[in-house]
Amino acid sequence: MMYLYGGGYNGSVTGDVYISSTGENWNLDIVGGGLASSMTGDAVADVGGNITFDLQGMMISYMDTLVAGGLAESISPYTAQANVNGNITLYAEGRNVYQVCGGGEAFRSDENCGQPTASVGGSISITLRNSRVRFYSDERSTLLGMVVAGGISHQGIANVAGDVDVTVEDTLFDDTALGVVLGGFAEGDGACADVAGSADGSVMPGCNVKRFIRGGVVNGNASAEVFGDITWHYTLRDGLTEY
Repeated sequence: MMYLYGGGYNGSVTGDVYISSTGENWNLDIVGGGLASSMTGDAVADVGGNITFDLQGMMISYMDTLVAGGLAESISPYTAQANVNGNITLYAEGRNVYQVCGGGEAFRSDENCGQPTASVGGSISITLRNSRVRFYSDERSTLLGMVVAGGISHQGIANVAGDVDVTVEDTLFDDTALGVVLGGFAEGDGACADVAGSADGSVMPGCNVKRFIRGGVVNGNASAEVFGDITWHYTLRDGLTEY
Protein backbone atom coordinates (compact mmCIF):
# COMPACT_ATOMS: atom_id res chain seq x y z
CA MET A 1 0.00 0.00 0.00
CA MET A 2 1.14 3.53 -0.65
CA TYR A 3 -1.16 5.22 1.88
CA LEU A 4 -2.81 3.93 5.02
CA TYR A 5 -5.21 5.91 7.22
CA GLY A 6 -6.56 4.56 10.49
CA GLY A 7 -9.43 7.03 10.62
CA GLY A 8 -11.90 8.23 8.03
CA TYR A 9 -11.62 10.39 4.95
CA ASN A 10 -13.62 13.52 5.77
CA GLY A 11 -15.51 11.35 8.24
CA SER A 12 -15.05 10.73 11.96
CA VAL A 13 -14.47 7.57 14.02
CA THR A 14 -16.08 7.47 17.46
CA GLY A 15 -13.99 4.59 18.89
CA ASP A 16 -10.37 3.45 18.88
CA VAL A 17 -7.91 2.83 16.03
CA TYR A 18 -5.40 -0.06 16.01
CA ILE A 19 -2.81 -0.53 13.25
CA SER A 20 -0.36 -3.45 13.19
CA SER A 21 2.03 -5.01 10.70
CA THR A 22 4.33 -8.04 10.59
CA GLY A 23 6.69 -9.34 7.93
CA GLU A 24 8.02 -7.30 5.00
CA ASN A 25 5.82 -4.40 3.92
CA TRP A 26 5.97 -1.33 1.72
CA ASN A 27 4.30 1.98 2.52
CA LEU A 28 4.75 5.61 1.64
CA ASP A 29 2.61 7.29 4.32
CA ILE A 30 0.88 5.90 7.39
CA VAL A 31 -1.54 8.14 9.32
CA GLY A 32 -3.13 6.85 12.50
CA GLY A 33 -6.03 9.27 12.54
CA GLY A 34 -8.29 10.53 9.81
CA LEU A 35 -7.64 12.59 6.69
CA ALA A 36 -9.52 15.89 6.54
CA SER A 37 -9.13 17.61 3.18
CA SER A 38 -11.13 20.78 2.60
CA MET A 39 -11.58 20.80 -1.15
CA THR A 40 -15.28 21.66 -1.45
CA GLY A 41 -16.29 22.50 2.14
CA ASP A 42 -15.32 22.31 5.80
CA ALA A 43 -13.83 18.86 6.47
CA VAL A 44 -13.86 16.89 9.75
CA ALA A 45 -12.10 13.54 10.34
CA ASP A 46 -11.78 13.19 14.12
CA VAL A 47 -11.01 10.08 16.18
CA GLY A 48 -12.92 9.93 19.45
CA GLY A 49 -10.83 7.22 21.16
CA ASN A 50 -7.21 6.11 21.33
CA ILE A 51 -4.77 5.28 18.51
CA THR A 52 -2.29 2.40 18.80
CA PHE A 53 0.48 1.37 16.37
CA ASP A 54 2.32 -1.96 16.52
CA LEU A 55 4.61 -1.92 13.48
CA GLN A 56 7.07 -4.81 13.58
CA GLY A 57 7.47 -5.57 9.90
CA MET A 58 10.62 -4.69 7.99
CA MET A 59 10.32 -1.62 5.79
CA ILE A 60 11.50 -2.29 2.23
CA SER A 61 10.56 0.98 0.53
CA TYR A 62 13.03 3.85 0.13
CA MET A 63 11.54 5.84 3.00
CA ASP A 64 8.16 6.83 4.37
CA THR A 65 6.50 9.02 6.96
CA LEU A 66 4.56 8.06 10.09
CA VAL A 67 1.97 10.48 11.48
CA ALA A 68 0.40 8.92 14.56
CA GLY A 69 -2.42 11.45 14.88
CA GLY A 70 -4.68 12.91 12.22
CA LEU A 71 -3.83 14.79 9.02
CA ALA A 72 -5.66 18.04 8.29
CA GLU A 73 -5.01 19.61 4.89
CA SER A 74 -6.50 23.00 4.14
CA ILE A 75 -6.26 23.55 0.40
CA SER A 76 -9.19 25.94 -0.05
CA PRO A 77 -10.93 28.73 1.92
CA TYR A 78 -12.65 26.01 3.98
CA THR A 79 -11.33 24.60 7.26
CA ALA A 80 -9.98 21.10 7.92
CA GLN A 81 -10.09 19.30 11.27
CA ALA A 82 -8.53 15.90 12.15
CA ASN A 83 -8.28 15.83 15.93
CA VAL A 84 -7.71 12.83 18.25
CA ASN A 85 -9.49 12.97 21.58
CA GLY A 86 -7.67 10.07 23.28
CA ASN A 87 -4.10 8.86 23.77
CA ILE A 88 -1.62 7.79 21.09
CA THR A 89 0.88 4.92 21.39
CA LEU A 90 3.34 4.30 18.56
CA TYR A 91 5.71 1.32 18.57
CA ALA A 92 7.72 0.84 15.37
CA GLU A 93 10.79 -1.16 14.42
CA GLY A 94 12.56 -1.89 11.16
CA ARG A 95 11.32 1.32 9.55
CA ASN A 96 12.99 3.46 6.88
CA VAL A 97 11.58 6.93 7.50
CA TYR A 98 12.23 10.61 7.04
CA GLN A 99 9.61 11.74 9.52
CA VAL A 100 7.95 10.28 12.62
CA CYS A 101 5.29 12.45 14.23
CA GLY A 102 3.65 11.43 17.49
CA GLY A 103 0.80 13.92 17.19
CA GLY A 104 -1.16 15.17 14.22
CA GLU A 105 -0.10 17.18 11.18
CA ALA A 106 -1.86 20.37 10.12
CA PHE A 107 -1.00 21.71 6.67
CA ARG A 108 -2.21 24.96 5.13
CA SER A 109 -1.20 25.41 1.53
CA ASP A 110 -1.32 29.23 1.53
CA GLU A 111 -2.63 32.19 3.52
CA ASN A 112 -5.93 32.28 1.61
CA CYS A 113 -6.88 28.81 2.85
CA GLY A 114 -8.91 28.05 5.95
CA GLN A 115 -7.55 26.96 9.32
CA PRO A 116 -6.30 23.33 9.58
CA THR A 117 -6.34 21.68 13.03
CA ALA A 118 -4.86 18.30 14.00
CA SER A 119 -4.57 18.36 17.79
CA VAL A 120 -4.42 15.53 20.36
CA GLY A 121 -6.48 15.64 23.54
CA GLY A 122 -4.52 12.95 25.43
CA SER A 123 -0.90 11.88 25.85
CA ILE A 124 1.60 10.51 23.30
CA SER A 125 4.20 7.75 23.57
CA ILE A 126 6.69 6.86 20.79
CA THR A 127 9.17 3.99 20.61
CA LEU A 128 11.37 3.62 17.51
CA ARG A 129 13.81 0.71 17.28
CA ASN A 130 16.15 -0.81 14.71
CA SER A 131 15.32 1.81 12.08
CA ARG A 132 16.84 4.52 9.92
CA VAL A 133 15.88 8.21 9.87
CA ARG A 134 16.85 9.89 6.62
CA PHE A 135 17.04 13.51 5.51
CA TYR A 136 14.52 14.62 2.93
CA SER A 137 13.41 18.02 1.64
CA ASP A 138 10.10 18.92 0.02
CA GLU A 139 7.83 21.91 -0.50
CA ARG A 140 6.44 21.69 3.04
CA SER A 141 9.70 21.86 4.93
CA THR A 142 13.48 21.85 4.58
CA LEU A 143 14.21 20.38 8.02
CA LEU A 144 13.11 16.79 7.72
CA GLY A 145 14.80 13.70 9.00
CA MET A 146 13.25 13.92 12.45
CA VAL A 147 11.38 12.11 15.20
CA VAL A 148 8.91 14.58 16.70
CA ALA A 149 7.10 13.64 19.91
CA GLY A 150 4.40 16.30 19.48
CA GLY A 151 2.53 17.59 16.45
CA ILE A 152 3.68 19.16 13.19
CA SER A 153 2.11 22.40 11.98
CA HIS A 154 2.57 24.19 8.67
CA GLN A 155 0.55 27.38 9.28
CA GLY A 156 -2.01 25.38 11.26
CA ILE A 157 -2.68 24.07 14.77
CA ALA A 158 -1.31 20.73 16.01
CA ASN A 159 -1.28 20.98 19.80
CA VAL A 160 -1.03 18.20 22.42
CA ALA A 161 -3.04 18.55 25.62
CA GLY A 162 -1.25 15.77 27.57
CA ASP A 163 2.31 14.51 28.08
CA VAL A 164 4.71 13.27 25.39
CA ASP A 165 7.57 10.79 25.57
CA VAL A 166 9.88 9.32 22.95
CA THR A 167 12.45 6.50 23.03
CA VAL A 168 14.87 5.84 20.17
CA GLU A 169 17.09 2.74 20.17
CA ASP A 170 19.39 1.02 17.62
CA THR A 171 18.46 3.64 15.01
CA LEU A 172 20.72 5.39 12.49
CA PHE A 173 20.25 9.04 11.55
CA ASP A 174 21.60 10.70 8.41
CA ASP A 175 24.22 13.34 9.24
CA THR A 176 21.95 16.06 7.85
CA ALA A 177 18.85 14.83 9.70
CA LEU A 178 17.34 17.23 12.22
CA GLY A 179 17.28 14.61 15.01
CA VAL A 180 14.93 14.02 17.94
CA VAL A 181 12.46 16.74 18.95
CA LEU A 182 10.75 16.42 22.33
CA GLY A 183 8.10 19.04 21.60
CA GLY A 184 6.33 19.97 18.38
CA PHE A 185 7.39 21.40 15.03
CA ALA A 186 5.75 24.63 13.82
CA GLU A 187 6.55 26.77 10.80
CA GLY A 188 4.85 29.71 9.15
CA ASP A 189 2.93 32.67 10.52
CA GLY A 190 0.36 31.65 13.10
CA ALA A 191 1.50 28.02 13.26
CA CYS A 192 1.13 26.35 16.66
CA ALA A 193 2.39 22.96 17.89
CA ASP A 194 2.45 23.38 21.68
CA VAL A 195 2.61 20.61 24.29
CA ALA A 196 0.60 21.44 27.41
CA GLY A 197 2.02 18.59 29.50
CA SER A 198 5.51 17.33 30.26
CA ALA A 199 8.05 15.86 27.81
CA ASP A 200 10.40 12.93 28.38
CA GLY A 201 12.95 11.53 25.94
CA SER A 202 15.49 8.71 25.85
CA VAL A 203 18.36 8.05 23.44
CA MET A 204 19.35 4.42 23.95
CA PRO A 205 22.35 2.39 22.68
CA GLY A 206 22.88 2.01 18.96
CA CYS A 207 21.84 5.58 18.01
CA ASN A 208 24.05 8.09 16.22
CA VAL A 209 21.64 11.03 16.49
CA LYS A 210 23.58 14.31 16.52
CA ARG A 211 20.88 16.64 17.81
CA PHE A 212 18.41 16.23 20.65
CA ILE A 213 16.06 19.21 20.95
CA ARG A 214 14.52 19.52 24.40
CA GLY A 215 11.63 21.76 23.38
CA GLY A 216 9.99 22.42 20.02
CA VAL A 217 11.24 23.69 16.67
CA VAL A 218 9.94 27.00 15.32
CA ASN A 219 10.40 28.54 11.88
CA GLY A 220 8.84 31.96 11.41
CA ASN A 221 6.22 33.60 13.61
CA ALA A 222 5.07 30.36 15.20
CA SER A 223 4.83 28.60 18.58
CA ALA A 224 6.05 25.16 19.69
CA GLU A 225 6.38 25.39 23.47
CA VAL A 226 6.48 22.63 26.08
CA PHE A 227 4.70 23.97 29.15
CA GLY A 228 5.42 21.09 31.53
CA ASP A 229 8.66 19.59 32.84
CA ILE A 230 11.27 18.42 30.34
CA THR A 231 13.54 15.44 31.05
CA TRP A 232 15.74 13.34 28.82
CA HIS A 233 18.11 10.41 29.18
CA TYR A 234 21.06 9.27 27.11
CA THR A 235 23.65 6.52 27.26
CA LEU A 236 26.48 8.14 25.30
CA ARG A 237 27.15 11.87 25.52
CA ASP A 238 29.92 12.15 22.93
CA GLY A 239 28.75 13.66 19.68
CA LEU A 240 25.26 14.47 20.95
CA THR A 241 24.22 18.12 21.05
CA GLU A 242 21.45 19.29 23.35
CA TYR A 243 19.40 22.35 22.42
